Amino acid sequence: MAIRKSKNSPGDPGPGKSVRRRTARFFEDQLKGEEGLTFLTAKRLFDLAEEVHLVKPWRLISDTNLVLVKDPESGEKCYCSVMGELGEVLAVHAYRGLESYQLFKRIVSGGPLSTGEFFGTQHSVTMELLPSLELTAPDQELARAFGHPLKKGTVAPQFRAGRPGYRPWYPTEAEGKVLALCVESVLAFCEELAIAPAERYWKLEDVYPEIFWKKRKFFRVENTLVRITPLPLPERPILDEERLAKLGKNDYAVRGIIEVDEFYSGAPVGGENERKACLRAVMAVDARNQYLYMVRTFSPETSLAEVLMEGVLQTIEKGRFVPAEVHVNAESKQELLSGLKQRLGFHLRVVSKLPALEIAKNAMLQTLGDTGPLLSD
Repeated sequence: MAIRKSKNSPGDPGPGKSVRRRTARFFEDQLKGEEGLTFLTAKRLFDLAEEVHLVKPWRLISDTNLVLVKDPESGEKCYCSVMGELGEVLAVHAYRGLESYQLFKRIVSGGPLSTGEFFGTQHSVTMELLPSLELTAPDQELARAFGHPLKKGTVAPQFRAGRPGYRPWYPTEAEGKVLALCVESVLAFCEELAIAPAERYWKLEDVYPEIFWKKRKFFRVENTLVRITPLPLPERPILDEERLAKLGKNDYAVRGIIEVDEFYSGAPVGGENERKACLRAVMAVDARNQYLYMVRTFSPETSLAEVLMEGVLQTIEKGRFVPAEVHVNAESKQELLSGLKQRLGFHLRVVSKLPALEIAKNAMLQTLGDTGPLLSD
């Protein structure tokens, strides 16, 4: 495909030298300790939202026909989905990184997916057009800064960024730049479709048009195969030698089978102006009599290895026994617990289902008011 010039390009703030002199930032109260959205990037996003409203890319691109672009800062691929074909949600939503792309594939396949699983995995940026009166106060402040009247019957943009283990939240400066790049790439591809037939794209599974940006607003489009490779395994946890030494001094009985797993709830946790985390928990349940040995919550930043290890160790410490067997539901989790298995001598098995744990987990989620599955069989 020949390189062509776009109306927009990454980094183009739009006309007006006065914009460059503005030092205001948006969402600073909601992003304490992080870099708020600069006026320049906010202006860029707002202008792009106006163009999205005019172009209506959902008339040209369905939500499963992704447009790809590489973030030059992080080097990760963004997988941009245009929502609005059904008229219910009008948005450009970008999945960031291979793991989020695999989440997209899972959604498209229609397989079971809970609210907690979605928010526990997704890494994204989103521009959504909403009725003006539905915006939050910080969103309205941004819209007013660029002259939006916020009257009944009008729509205005909402910008959000999603991180694994968190609900979507106001974007930082870096996240705003990624979002702008993704929206610009979608609009550039709409320009491409004006002269190139859509049949050239999306014919093969995992093959999508990718935008390659050049200097001075020029871009080219090439079909790209997304190679789904196994995600790297998390590192094994560092064993607490002092803790293990204390356990070794006790002559605990070896008995029973426990099921261990970690999961996210869709229930948000956090203050009014804080990024809302999704409650994350680990459970250990007796596989035969469904007795709940332990449950503990963690922050999204805690490693999976550490979370699973706590599930086993706290069961031993509180129950005063060593399980004869521990069941997990993935080989990756088996690998993370293999060091603990070698030290404590229990058998470690991967099973397709953890039925006793599922009962306890569902009871806990119901108590928390979890919204339940996003997708079900």
